[in-house]
Amino acid sequence: MDYLIIFTHIPKTAGTSFIKTVVEPNICGIYRYKGIKKIVLDDQIDQLFVQGHCPYGLHLLTRKKHIQYITFLRDPVERAISYYYFIKDSDTKLYKHPLRDYADSVSLKEFYENKNFQNLQTRFIAGLLQHSLYSKIQLKKHRVEVS
Repeated sequence: MDYLIIFTHIPKTAGTSFIKTVVEPNICGIYRYKGIKKIVLDDQIDQLFVQGHCPYGLHLLTRKKHIQYITFLRDPVERAISYYYFIKDSDTKLYKHPLRDYADSVSLKEFYENKNFQNLQTRFIAGLLQHSLYSKIQLKKHRVEVS
């Protein structure tokens, strides 16, 4: 199959609701993105749909010809506040967010003074997150532009 839909799930923008109510009941072949180290699109994904906290740029790692991205955006201030408190409230038996201890040690203002958490929506859809994927994507972009 030469088609791929990539759902860029930005945290705290209704992505989980979208997956549970629209995607899972209607799409059989779903690949759940768990990070670049677990994915080599050309070899591992024959499904139609990729979902997860995958930023823009995954299409550069596949040879599929017809690729569509889907994402949801939210008021950035509301999303930022929601994300901070989601992290702080995540200490349960089932899940503790990896940033929980950090969020507990700083105020909301201090949390967002850290540039890694600023403008997250923009960075997701622009492919500007700090991640090992981006050096690979930038290299591939450079090869495409040069050749």
